Amino acid sequence: MLVIDDDEIALQSISDVLEDAGYLVHGMVSPIGATQVIATQDIQAAVFDLNMPIMRGDRLVSMIRGWDRIRDLPVVLISGASTATLQEVGAQLPGVQMVSKDSMRKLLAPAVARALQTRAQRAESGAITQRVSKDDVAVSFLKSLPKQATALFETWNDVLQRRATPQTLHALLTHTRAQAQLCGLTPLARLLSTVTELLERCSGTYTTELQSALSSVFTFLQNAGNERGGAAAVSAKVAPYLTRLERIQETLR
Repeated sequence: MLVIDDDEIALQSISDVLEDAGYLVHGMVSPIGATQVIATQDIQAAVFDLNMPIMRGDRLVSMIRGWDRIRDLPVVLISGASTATLQEVGAQLPGVQMVSKDSMRKLLAPAVARALQTRAQRAESGAITQRVSKDDVAVSFLKSLPKQATALFETWNDVLQRRATPQTLHALLTHTRAQAQLCGLTPLARLLSTVTELLERCSGTYTTELQSALSSVFTFLQNAGNERGGAAAVSAKVAPYLTRLERIQETLR
């Protein structure tokens, strides 16, 4: 089990409930790096806090659902919010179990069990397509990339307008970069890594040149899913964008 809650006391309480129910728990206080943990640590189900400062739990679920490799992961969202809020969020995320923190000692373990049972039933009926080829995984990732790139672009604009924190954008970049790396799209992963490093180096001060360069990168990513040449063609077109960013990076040094 993967459990993410930015409140360490709540994280420990959730972990205790699940461990008492017989689950092995991997706890995290931040959603940054969560997708890589899910993809590499044999995570079978997850419990996410709904209200986290870097990224809300429902946003994290939506990101996971956009990646075929882990999209069927059973997820339970847990929160101290009102029942009405939980119902409203649950209506937007079919198949995700919702549990109030006030009732978690009684309801959390059964909710996890239901989520696991639902996935098992889908597997038995043949509804889950197994993707074993790296090429297939890369194609699937590229198909989802325009949507993810749009989210990156919108969040970048929100950062410029001070409606979002740089940490939120970093979390999205980390998620997308991890996907690209796992799919074997190393040039794309390097491009996203360079974007992240630049944002960290700027510390909230973004020059006109950097803003223009990042806008070009996000536009490129939005169109990458329609590239006829597939993964190879996308990787080949990374170079000019990477060169431009590295030039800005060198100037900042």
